Amino acid sequence: MNEQLVNQMKLQMTKNSSTLRLKKEGTLHFFVRNGVLQKKFEEDEVLIVNGDHVAVPENDVELSEEGIDMLFSLIRNAFVAYGETKGKIEYGHMYINYRIDNEGTPFNKVALRVVTEEHYKWS
Repeated sequence: MNEQLVNQMKLQMTKNSSTLRLKKEGTLHFFVRNGVLQKKFEEDEVLIVNGDHVAVPENDVELSEEGIDMLFSLIRNAFVAYGETKGKIEYGHMYINYRIDNEGTPFNKVALRVVTEEHYKWS
């Protein structure tokens, strides 16, 4: 039901390379309109401890084609489960939490959260 979204995500994230670089642990954030992937959001973070600037090191890991396939298989399973209870994702923000080990293998767990918006018009 949401297969098209998973395919669009994979295509956009791997279109420039046969590998994929991601943080070891993070959240993928996308926006969907009319059931079609519209935007991908990137986030950076700086950690401040006791008023001192602490740079957060980039812990990127490179996923092989096998790792990419495994990650998107897990994401696909999350979308299938979501579709079985909630239906097709037509509009909203999608957040996918993931973890990858040092060898570039995704842990056998992802979480999908969908946030929809309701717009009001006041006269």
